[in-house]
Amino acid sequence: MTEYEYDDDGRLVRSVTTETPRFSTDDFWAMVERRRAKSALCGGCGHPRDDAWVTEGLDDDEVRRRDRRYRAVQIECTACAKADRKRGAQAADAGRHTYVRDLES
Repeated sequence: MTEYEYDDDGRLVRSVTTETPRFSTDDFWAMVERRRAKSALCGGCGHPRDDAWVTEGLDDDEVRRRDRRYRAVQIECTACAKADRKRGAQAADAGRHTYVRDLES
């Protein structure tokens, strides 16, 4: 929005343009929180890094617990298979997707 100031003779002396922010302060902090939450997830499977990533120093029981928690599942999507074959993918791999299920949630 622009406001114009004129002198007594009607000449423009000053104009001030102010813009309304595209995002509110609440919008900004919601975006910051979303990015923080997203950075805590594994970029491959989307599960929490703190639990899904095995790090050095875990005892054997914890490693086994984490291994039992997640199950890799492979599916074949007919539509993706058609697109894959069109791109020249090997028939055995066409349309195959692997994803991870969290058995505790």
